[in-house]
Amino acid sequence: MRRVVAPAVAGFMLAACGGGVGDAPDVRGLSLPTAKTQLQKAGYTADVESDALFGVIVEQNFTVCDQSEPQGKLVPLEVDNEDC
Repeated sequence: MRRVVAPAVAGFMLAACGGGVGDAPDVRGLSLPTAKTQLQKAGYTADVESDALFGVIVEQNFTVCDQSEPQGKLVPLEVDNEDC
């Protein structure tokens, strides 16, 4: 019985400490270009939303403020060009 319980407990602990949102990596607080690169490396695509007047023009000026659960391989990101 111990052989079954130990791997199950270890698996639960790893899942709880994963740090991502759903299966996607957690990119909150990162610059938009860095976040998109990390998501792409993990097989995801960013769906970027911003309240900026003209939208996202210069990606380096934006930071990921929030991230929602992935919808398939699409990860919704809320970004801002000021402090989150």
